[in-house]
Amino acid sequence: MPKMTRRQIKKNIMSALRALSRDSSLGYLAITAKPETQIRDRVAWWFHRKYSTLVTAREYQIKSKHKRGQRKRVDLTLLNAALDPVAAIEFKAMIVPDPLANSNHHLMIDLQNDLAKLGRITHVPRFGIMLMVHIENVSQLIRRRLDNGVVKYASNFRTYGKDSNAFEKAIRIARRFFDASKPNSTRSLTAEIGSAWGTEIKLACFVLER
Repeated sequence: MPKMTRRQIKKNIMSALRALSRDSSLGYLAITAKPETQIRDRVAWWFHRKYSTLVTAREYQIKSKHKRGQRKRVDLTLLNAALDPVAAIEFKAMIVPDPLANSNHHLMIDLQNDLAKLGRITHVPRFGIMLMVHIENVSQLIRRRLDNGVVKYASNFRTYGKDSNAFEKAIRIARRFFDASKPNSTRSLTAEIGSAWGTEIKLACFVLER
């Protein structure tokens, strides 16, 4: 297989994220704990299954070839047959109330910082994936008292529960933040990731490219 281009890597990331809609377990997983690791693992499996010439590594430590001692553990790294990195992908997860409460939320800043740190260590294509969880009917979960330690961050979700446009507002805020930071590009998509306790769960995914 010829060398995978940056564009092909990004296209596959987007395809892997779209495929999340076929996994109905993610709705439950996304509201009972942050789904960062579960989504990372499914994207990793996408590449592992599709490209036998690539080595897909989770929690892989990339070392600088030029600055001794500089290294960073990366959520997902694609390696060639010689085990040289060809792409690095970092993941972060937040919930819709996060950007609504703070348009410069620390999780969005943290993702940008991760990519910046990676840029000081390696020149391979770097991608950041910000995941944002949305619960369609928060009040239904609260009526069942699932806000008492079962559904994580339920009190935060409650603050916007009556706003039917909260999801779209949060997407606009996050998109504005990432666009202002001037990465090479930002793409976004929404995946419907199933339901839990009778309410639908959605996931907004922002893909940043450095």
